[in-house]
Amino acid sequence: MKDSTSTISSSTSSTDILIPPLTSIQQTHISAKYILIIEKEAIFRTLSSSKFYSHPLLPPGLLLTAKGFPDLATREFLALVQTPYDYRHNLDQRIPMFCLVDGDPYGMSIFGVYKYGSDKRAVVERERLALPSLQFLGISHADFQTGIGDDESVIALTERDRRKIDIMMEKEWVKNEPEILYILFVFEI
Repeated sequence: MKDSTSTISSSTSSTDILIPPLTSIQQTHISAKYILIIEKEAIFRTLSSSKFYSHPLLPPGLLLTAKGFPDLATREFLALVQTPYDYRHNLDQRIPMFCLVDGDPYGMSIFGVYKYGSDKRAVVERERLALPSLQFLGISHADFQTGIGDDESVIALTERDRRKIDIMMEKEWVKNEPEILYILFVFEI
């Protein structure tokens, strides 16, 4: 990635790289075949230190985290990458993006902001930053119905979780995909 003052390479850096504001990104060269957006910094650090993104059985990938709730610079960068034929990158088609979040109301809210945009933005801005092809990756209630998950990852919903679900049920994207909030328990990654 090249910004107004320097060139940043994620492939040669041994430290995390802060995504600069979109206005300062002049050019990016992306060789990743997928992008994995990770809710939790601890999970990001574990996957990053294990070199998950360069595992020999997987295509090369790019790991990103906003350390919780999505920040504007991360969302703008992802929207840029998701736009084919932009002069600031080398991609001629969209690359798959996955979002690894907890299976709780807060993880679903984070996923919703990445995929559908923030309610706090104007409609045009929300649509510009939305990632409609983003795919959910994480633990869900279905994993426990099929016996994949273990009971150690299951936590009962709190009253605060239930209030968050009630608030989210008012969101347009949740009304269109109500199964996203079929949450009877909290599933943490």
